[in-house]
Amino acid sequence: DLRPAVVAPIWAADNTLVHHKATEVPDISSPTLPAGMNRKAARRFWEEVWAGGGPSWDDADGGPTFTFQLWGPSQLLDLRSWVFRKLPLMWGRELAMEPFCGKQPVHAVLYELRDGEVARRHQQGDKALKNIALDNIQ
Repeated sequence: DLRPAVVAPIWAADNTLVHHKATEVPDISSPTLPAGMNRKAARRFWEEVWAGGGPSWDDADGGPTFTFQLWGPSQLLDLRSWVFRKLPLMWGRELAMEPFCGKQPVHAVLYELRDGEVARRHQQGDKALKNIALDNIQ
């Protein structure tokens, strides 16, 4: 069962926060979050981690906590009305999301490719799911 998907690397988030202690994690219901790593800094961070470097989390209480903020595409999406807005060459017209994304809810999935997998296409069998966040916007 193939679903429409948008795939981006983890460093594509507009703001990435890494917290080594649970007491440092910000309240995500707050209207503002502290500044973290921008895309360029996050890419360097993740490439260092993937190369076997980066910070040691062995002594962290419960491991690291990551907070990702993604606001870049928000100007183009109206999730309440389930339409695309302000798309290039649409001259202000709205475009229904349902033909592209299906009906709500939206599924946000975080995964990595299984050990040793190198894939040009991100097939379900190649994925090791890390977390699934579901949101039903009404």
